[in-house]
Amino acid sequence: MLDSDTLSEVGGFADYLRLYYDTMRKHPEFPKLILKVLALNHGPGRRFILQLLERGRSGGARRLEQLKASGQVDRAINPDVARMAFVSLAMMPMLLKDIFEEQMGGQMDEAFINELATLNGKLLAAGMAAAQAGV
Repeated sequence: MLDSDTLSEVGGFADYLRLYYDTMRKHPEFPKLILKVLALNHGPGRRFILQLLERGRSGGARRLEQLKASGQVDRAINPDVARMAFVSLAMMPMLLKDIFEEQMGGQMDEAFINELATLNGKLLAAGMAAAQAGV
């Protein structure tokens, strides 16, 4: 996804999150596996996860710089802060899926996931929006 054009505009945040949520919904063991591997703090799985996260960090920073250069994102946005916000909005709903579904009394189905991705995409876009002249 980082290599695609999805994140060439801030509107792509929702599309990225939608794909992530849908993938994790179909493979609910994956986000839990990531946390278990990282919690063990050793082993080959940890190195693999860290490599994925570093690839996301460097690729995300490149995309963020492109968005800054095009005037879509505030130039003052710290890439690591943006990445942590993005990862938080992506992973937490999937890690707490069972609890959320129990509280809601229903499933996080495709319609719910689409609504969540749209809202979180808008939150990211609004939070990182370039400052308007004269504001």
